[in-house]
Amino acid sequence: MTGPAATATAAAIPRPGSQKESQRSWVEMVMGLPVSVTVRGPAARGPRADQVVHGVYAELHRADRVFSTYRTDSEVSLLRSGALARELASPDVQEVLDLCAQARELTGGSFDAEITQPDGQRLLDPSGLVKGNPNQVLCVLPLRSGAVATSSLSARGRHITDPRTGRPATTDRLLSATITGPSLTWADVLATAAFVQGPNSLARVAALDGYQALILLPDGRLLGSSQTASTCGDAVPAG
Repeated sequence: MTGPAATATAAAIPRPGSQKESQRSWVEMVMGLPVSVTVRGPAARGPRADQVVHGVYAELHRADRVFSTYRTDSEVSLLRSGALARELASPDVQEVLDLCAQARELTGGSFDAEITQPDGQRLLDPSGLVKGNPNQVLCVLPLRSGAVATSSLSARGRHITDPRTGRPATTDRLLSATITGPSLTWADVLATAAFVQGPNSLARVAALDGYQALILLPDGRLLGSSQTASTCGDAVPAG
């Protein structure tokens, strides 16, 4: 998540062009990641937008204080060390742990908040669910509502761990996995699990109502669910 060097002050980014009066963006480092918020509309440059956006960042920093695996005083760190019993954890932590258990079952273990260590022990790390990225645009997926999530190693290196082995996931089978669907939480979970599982993940995603997948193979080919394949001209429908 976030370390001492990963803090920054929120900064508004002006957007040049005809929409500059109706669009405004902010970016701030949270959990070791740049988190951007864009507000569009007549009130985008008013004080209310500032207030709401800074409230969003305050809530994200609060989540970091609770779920960070780097802070020794976070609830997750206390759970990992045994200093805090699960039944005494806050409702937010209880909810995340329950969601992680559902994610493990949904993905057949390709997503798991308990990661196998070299010594065989299991270490709690719900970061993959709490944090809810490619260098080249391969396809534009039209989405008027819902969520989209991408898992890859292009921006942050080998940060995805296969929970079944405790070893970093590699690009041997996939370069990236993108999931669209009604829930950001589950799109993010499924994208991470798809990157770990490989091309076989398409069948699992296809069985879920409202979710679509698009994966990039090491040889440059795109494979997609029925809807994403029809949208992206270069994508081959999974068969």
